[in-house]
Amino acid sequence: MSAPSIHIDLARIIDEVDPRIYSGFTEHMGRCIYGGIYDPDNQHGLVDLKTGFRTDVLEALKELNVPLVRYPGGNFVSSYRWQDGIGPKELRPRRPELAWLTEESNQFGTGTKFVWCRTLGTEPYICLNMGTGTLEDALAWVEYCNSSANTYWANLRRKNGHEEPYNVKYWSLGNIFDSLPSTNAHHQGLTGNEVWGPWQVGQMESQDYAKKAFQWAKALKLLDPSIKLISCGETGFSDWDRVTLKKLAPVVDFHSIHRTEGKHDVNVMGLRDMASELVSDLTQTTYYPLHLFANLMQGTSLDVFVSAPSPATFYTGPTVPKFVQHLTTHTPDTAKLTKYVDVSAVLSRDGREVRVAVLNRHGEEGFVVPIWFAGGAETVQEEVRVYEVWSQQLEDGNTFGDERVKTVERCVRFTGLYELKRHSFQGMVAEILF
Repeated sequence: MSAPSIHIDLARIIDEVDPRIYSGFTEHMGRCIYGGIYDPDNQHGLVDLKTGFRTDVLEALKELNVPLVRYPGGNFVSSYRWQDGIGPKELRPRRPELAWLTEESNQFGTGTKFVWCRTLGTEPYICLNMGTGTLEDALAWVEYCNSSANTYWANLRRKNGHEEPYNVKYWSLGNIFDSLPSTNAHHQGLTGNEVWGPWQVGQMESQDYAKKAFQWAKALKLLDPSIKLISCGETGFSDWDRVTLKKLAPVVDFHSIHRTEGKHDVNVMGLRDMASELVSDLTQTTYYPLHLFANLMQGTSLDVFVSAPSPATFYTGPTVPKFVQHLTTHTPDTAKLTKYVDVSAVLSRDGREVRVAVLNRHGEEGFVVPIWFAGGAETVQEEVRVYEVWSQQLEDGNTFGDERVKTVERCVRFTGLYELKRHSFQGMVAEILF
């Protein structure tokens, strides 16, 4: 089988990598908050007794250099009363929790989250409740967090022990509300994922959400013109996105999208999310590629070309979105979006290293690929560092006492050829010769 080849030209610069693409997400769901990042009753010596924060989880997350963390959801936020999570903990009410059908103790709330963010060295990003919540609730939360005025909610923050504003910059206008996600894989019979919308408290159609969010955005910016607002998107290419962006583009700063798939080929060929998961002392497999990206792939992004010399080097099956499959059918091999070998590269911030992230999306076949530098092989040092995430079986995961998928680091002699195992992710760091 003819192998693809990777072509890298250090002069073909795209732009600086925005660190915010490596941001994170926390939600009152399962053990994410209670027993995850916050566990004051932990009996195994893994907690900061003053804050109740899990020290092992903090240590692992600090290695990701997370710039932003979204809170408090997720589906949870659509019936969340933020006012329940402030003030003395012994006075906070327990509430029915409608997203995951549990109870919410409200022991972890706004102030605790901000202390946790400060401890982690990250910036908070708040998602507003547009389900059961009102615009008045949203304005109150922004006032509580950001106002320095002599007003009710700002004074209540001071009473609760925080004199200065928290100055939260990023605010999301609700969680996923879309009602008819026709582009979702579930509707195309490709996965068993649940359908967006019907389970969301306060579900709306696109035009209703757009009208409501437009009015919220105007009022929130009147209260604090410095904040950045994020509208609620679906996939980035659905009719929901068309309708909402047409209305909201003048008043929001960003638009969020959300993609999850289940089948391997469909997942790796479409537009996709990456999430990091930590459970107690168990590190889930997705942590490792995100760790490599967040630490290595910072700097200046390069325009990389990957050849596809034969049909065996690209995928032709169903994709989500469907237009990816259609483009694959009607574009030259060199321009196909479904090449099995997917590559990105950056120049490090000090300009001394080129860092290459290589994903072999093929579930069964490996490749030995030539890597061509525009200035020849002598562009980089002969010895390169390699970080590989791989396991024998695509279905392998990590369990307690059996961590099959993790990063393996080694140094190799670069000869111009590079071996890519099937379904593997690898990072290569090479020092540039000047």
